[in-house]
Amino acid sequence: TTPSDTRKEMVPIFDANAWHNWTQSLFSQDRDSSPFRKKNFDLLLLLSTQESVHRVLKSYKEDDSVRPETYEWLLDFYKSSASK
Repeated sequence: TTPSDTRKEMVPIFDANAWHNWTQSLFSQDRDSSPFRKKNFDLLLLLSTQESVHRVLKSYKEDDSVRPETYEWLLDFYKSSASK
């Protein structure tokens, strides 16, 4: 969640239940679809995750309030995970 105004009202930015329902409907056996649909979706999910990590790393590097150790830890973790 993220604050939407000065009253500290929290607005959800990710709904796990909606995500689960949507992905289950996409890959249902009742659907006639291309065998590449799930592979394309998996690739899209991986690419969006990679882009998110890159944006976080960039923001950490440019933000003086983030400790350099935090940036280095995430960068090292990402490099070791990406190489697998």
